[in-house]
Amino acid sequence: MPILQRLSASLIILRQHQRRNHFEVLLIKRGQNLKFAASNWVFPGGIVDSTADHDPTDDAAGDGRSLSITNEQTLRNCALREAFEETGVVPLKHISSSTAHDTTSTLLVEPSTWNDWRAQVHSNASMWSKFKKECEQNNMTFTTVNSFCCFQTPTFEAKRSNREYVTHFFICELPTNDDNDNYPWETCCVDGDESEKHLWLKPSKALAMHSEGQLPLFPPQLYILERIQQFPTATKAVQSSNWLFKPKKERLPLVFKPQLVSLSDKEKILTLPYDEHFEGEYAGEKGDRHRIAGFTSLGATVIMNDAASKKLMPQSMSNSIV
Repeated sequence: MPILQRLSASLIILRQHQRRNHFEVLLIKRGQNLKFAASNWVFPGGIVDSTADHDPTDDAAGDGRSLSITNEQTLRNCALREAFEETGVVPLKHISSSTAHDTTSTLLVEPSTWNDWRAQVHSNASMWSKFKKECEQNNMTFTTVNSFCCFQTPTFEAKRSNREYVTHFFICELPTNDDNDNYPWETCCVDGDESEKHLWLKPSKALAMHSEGQLPLFPPQLYILERIQQFPTATKAVQSSNWLFKPKKERLPLVFKPQLVSLSDKEKILTLPYDEHFEGEYAGEKGDRHRIAGFTSLGATVIMNDAASKKLMPQSMSNSIV
């Protein structure tokens, strides 16, 4: 049976708690009846739609069945659209209280109108472009949405499941709500079908719940949570999202395709680019560590030492974590 290949994009949505001096990340629990990743906790996302997500600057033809699409805006559109469909949450800049109830802004402040648009996009993905134009006409713009990293299903898992995904992860921050208005784009409401539940959690709390067996996570989500917990604020995490090496001056990060390596009869690791056991173009040198290890029924551990991080991160990274 041929392996099903799909191109997808996910959105890492952060929100800052000013009074508590920490930020949280949005995680959703996939539906228990889904064929893939049922009941696991993930970031909102889904398969690229050629009609809904295609950007005019994208010369590549195809949709989620083509892994060759590398246009950043096309992939960003997919991440935003899927987050809107699955959660209703998108990173829009706030309008001022003085104009919040103008008739021209009804789309953005009335939950019934907002939910109607969400239902339209969910049933017909091509409505996404019309929704974005409606936002623009209401003087609303999306905040910064940066590419963060990319994971490809490991060969052994693709053979086991007959599914191979290339998932581009984007990251954004919800603007701080200073006027205490309850905007609909800030309120997560899962659809009860593809997604069953949602949680806003500190990255460290999500990792702790994972290690306690309460929050099943795939390696990409585990890796990303480990990385973003290093930053003191959501803004720092988004601003520093270019920390991963981008090959050949591309705008998208290096694709991580983990390789399964047995160090002993009892110890297996997933190696990542620039680990000493990683094979291929981005093989590391002796002593380099960039891996997901320590697999147990309660989770795993991300390991990256200085030797590997210097090859993976721009020099600005060291200044952005403080």
